[in-house]
Amino acid sequence: MSIIRDAATRLSEPVLISNEFMSLKRTSPYPPEVLESIEVDFDQKTYVKVLRMPYFVEKVVEPLTLDVSANTYYMDAIARELGAADASMVSLSRCIGKSSSETRLYSHAPNSYKWDKENFKDGSYLNARASYLSGQDVYGDAILATIGYLWKSCDLFLEDVSPRTYYRFLFPMQLVSPKYIGHLVRYQCKISVPILSAILTDIGPMYQRFSRYRYLSS
Repeated sequence: MSIIRDAATRLSEPVLISNEFMSLKRTSPYPPEVLESIEVDFDQKTYVKVLRMPYFVEKVVEPLTLDVSANTYYMDAIARELGAADASMVSLSRCIGKSSSETRLYSHAPNSYKWDKENFKDGSYLNARASYLSGQDVYGDAILATIGYLWKSCDLFLEDVSPRTYYRFLFPMQLVSPKYIGHLVRYQCKISVPILSAILTDIGPMYQRFSRYRYLSS
């Protein structure tokens, strides 16, 4: 964030820099011709399916539907689901999956946590699932979504995210098959106990009839 603030001070147009809300804002309104060029039908409703990833290991990943209509900012919609004040309190991860993927994890921005520092330091709010997928520590609930603006278009790009998408990110496709669930043993040396526990919580109901899974979860 400090790099972004430093770059903002060198822009040709002045911007307001908020240290409290970690955001940038124009000091002058957009020209009328710019606003006219992006006029849309605000009566049209647009929804997208996303996944909530609780930081509680005992809770399973939960499908949600977000209202991302033209009269709302999609980051504000995500912020509301996370319990954050607004979009400035939300951070997003790198793209997850293929290089062409626009799927990202949205979580509370650093230094915006509302929890007490002692529990934060001991990892009580660490989101094992989100940390595993993003490759960095994520605290609190997270939202897995495919939504955003692409460099080649001014239209909002979005795709539904399902639990199937989540399982595909966890392991290669062959490991998601019941036939290969026993291969999870190979990953025990690479995946920490909280992460492995969270993963088994999610996929457990799918494979309860397999003795190999019962062995892993015991």
